[in-house]
Amino acid sequence: MKKGDLCGDAEVAKCLEEYDERELAWACANCPKLKAEDISPYTRKLLNIRTLQAAGFPMDADMLNYEEWLDLGRVNQMLQPPRLM
Repeated sequence: MKKGDLCGDAEVAKCLEEYDERELAWACANCPKLKAEDISPYTRKLLNIRTLQAAGFPMDADMLNYEEWLDLGRVNQMLQPPRLM
């Protein structure tokens, strides 16, 4: 696991099984994974748009403003695995 991984429903369920209430509080406080509430609403918006695009949602140019398109492009660049030549 690396810093920046997201803590999703599966991880929460696993921790609920593994830890009692007191241990869970400590584990969450010391967990390197990001929780959904740790991500800014704007970043969540961009990630949701990326998910919609991957699902084939029809996007047209006026759905986002210029800065949002640039930010979405940056998110896509950062989340795509590097290409080996």
